[in-house]
Amino acid sequence: IKKPIDLGLGADTRRLAVMFKYIEIEKLN
Repeated sequence: IKKPIDLGLGADTRRLAVMFKYIEIEKLN
């Protein structure tokens, strides 16, 4: 589901993905 209108939502999803990766790195350390 990719819509040009949902640019803001896409940005939030990308931000959540980055935070999730950061949490995973913290778990490894």
